[in-house]
Amino acid sequence: MSDILSWRLAWLEASPQPWAPLATRLSLRRNLAKIPFPARARSVELQELADEVRALLGTVPLMPSFLCLPLRQLGPLQKELLRERRELTWEDLSEAEETLVVVDERGVLSLTVNGEDHLRFQALLPGLALEEALDEVVRLERGAEGLGYAFDPQWGYLTSRRDDVGLGLRCEVTLHLAAMTLTTTLEKVASPLMKEGMTIAPLEKELFPGLRGMESPVPRSGAALYNVSHRPSRGLSEREMAEKVRAFVSTLQDEEARVRDLVKGQQRGEVEDLCWRSYGVLRYARHITAGEAWRFLSAVRLGEELEILPPLGDGIWKALLLGCLPAHVRARGGEEDDGRGRATFLRETMPFRR
Repeated sequence: MSDILSWRLAWLEASPQPWAPLATRLSLRRNLAKIPFPARARSVELQELADEVRALLGTVPLMPSFLCLPLRQLGPLQKELLRERRELTWEDLSEAEETLVVVDERGVLSLTVNGEDHLRFQALLPGLALEEALDEVVRLERGAEGLGYAFDPQWGYLTSRRDDVGLGLRCEVTLHLAAMTLTTTLEKVASPLMKEGMTIAPLEKELFPGLRGMESPVPRSGAALYNVSHRPSRGLSEREMAEKVRAFVSTLQDEEARVRDLVKGQQRGEVEDLCWRSYGVLRYARHITAGEAWRFLSAVRLGEELEILPPLGDGIWKALLLGCLPAHVRARGGEEDDGRGRATFLRETMPFRR
């Protein structure tokens, strides 16, 4: 278990741009023409595909150094750790025993075999890195195209989900939009962008079991963390979809900066109190839930952005977010999701501030 906690994860590293998004994630989904999709394939067919991918990884330099993790050999807690690290999805967790997860030791690339689709290639990088992530994931996908992808001249690449048919591409950037969330202006800004094809969802919906399936026109995140993407479209190239997402991100970041300046000028006293109270809870609490920790960490981040609190550091902040998630708490100190263990982790990791 401790091995997974010590593996490198690139998106946790400090972003190259100041106040950049948390992370950029791109994935390409592919199925093979020669066997049925995973939901209909026989166990022996899925096992043969897993073996074929293992052999391919050993002969083609898709990943210079990697780890192969058959899901059937992992315990529930190990699977949850991979999901919280964003290297495995909810959908892939529920698939067959023949599911195989491959992660590269740089902590950038991952490949899921026999999940929701036969193959899901993923790149996950810190900050805003759409071009770099696309280059990484396309290189990985092209290296495996000798397997023979299911492709229709009219519809494009065939996938398990109808929305993914065509490119099979999902482009996603995770943003911290604390000022707009605090002032309830996010819906006003996001609504017109959603008409242009943007989707926006709380990061908690991806990582917290209780929030899966939560729907509303512009769902609010208690931690002000949002995954921003573009609805699948069969008229765009991979680069064009990435550029659409970049444009959405740029608009949201510009508006967040504008609202942040207003908050700094008009509500400074209230926000100072919120930020320092949040820091105090994180630094001294003896019991705290994951939702509370994320909400207070968001306020601390806002305090940094407004120059109310001394810098915590991008990498440290992201490591605190990840370390507060239930499986990570259990992996460090017992089998239960213990609010005391989370509070101890925060007290030991949060830098002291005056």
